[in-house]
Amino acid sequence: MRKHNTMRMAYALGVAVMLSFSLFSGTLARYASSGSGTDMARAAKWVINAGTGGNLKAISTNGTDSMSFDLFNKVLDTKGVIEDKRVKAGGDETIVAPGTWGYVDLKIQNLSEVAADYAINLDAEGESSLPLDYAILKIDGFKNEMACPDASTVTWKADPSEVKVASTSDTLNHTDGNVLYRVYWKWDYMRANKDQEDTDIGRNGTTTQTIKATVKATQAD
Repeated sequence: MRKHNTMRMAYALGVAVMLSFSLFSGTLARYASSGSGTDMARAAKWVINAGTGGNLKAISTNGTDSMSFDLFNKVLDTKGVIEDKRVKAGGDETIVAPGTWGYVDLKIQNLSEVAADYAINLDAEGESSLPLDYAILKIDGFKNEMACPDASTVTWKADPSEVKVASTSDTLNHTDGNVLYRVYWKWDYMRANKDQEDTDIGRNGTTTQTIKATVKATQAD
């Protein structure tokens, strides 16, 4: 009986030794590797400037949506690019009359780190209105015009809301994309059978015209 118990104990001890050896040898005889990596990204800048007369404003700045638009700052003679001295207000007002015309150059600048699409729209504000026509033309740079452009050069519209640049027409490159548009106005004194209408407006002398230009820019797809 004692011999039988001794054999059982020896067998159990042998099994325990073999299991311990197996576990211990496993921790010493396997390969192990570990790796990690990180990355970081920054949001691209969004900076769009717009305005006239070299007075650009960041319309992309939070809370800023206004820009300069001196459409009637230049009142020209029908004969050339000179200020019409025959049309003069008593004060600092800008006045126009039949036969005068003018323009302003509207610049849009993209200093963003992404490309941008843009759109330009004109609208009349207020109840009063003058019988003016409007047009817009993309130009390569600042230059004086010698005469009011005719219908072969631009498309004149009596309704300023029809004078626009669609957002699908052009894209400004990122970092330093610039574009220049010339916005025209004219009071055509050659309008057929309109002398009396023009004269009545002149007798009153209080009719005004306010034109609003809106530039909208969005990130290009």
